[in-house]
Amino acid sequence: MADYNETPDLSAQMIENCENIDMLEAENVAIRIENAKLLIRVDYWQQLDKHRRMRSDNSRQMDKPSRVHSDDS
Repeated sequence: MADYNETPDLSAQMIENCENIDMLEAENVAIRIENAKLLIRVDYWQQLDKHRRMRSDNSRQMDKPSRVHSDDS
């Protein structure tokens, strides 16, 4: 037969565990939001870097003299 004297302690522990779960879930959501913000920033900087490299490559190509082939040889 179960000892009913332990029931209040178990109920209190269950309530505390539920509160801890709620707190951890809220913390998890906050971390996921922060991660999403960081991913957006990383993507922004990667796109900016890619754009700058493309502009730099294009400007280097424009600085090169063009080769003109002549048939007057």
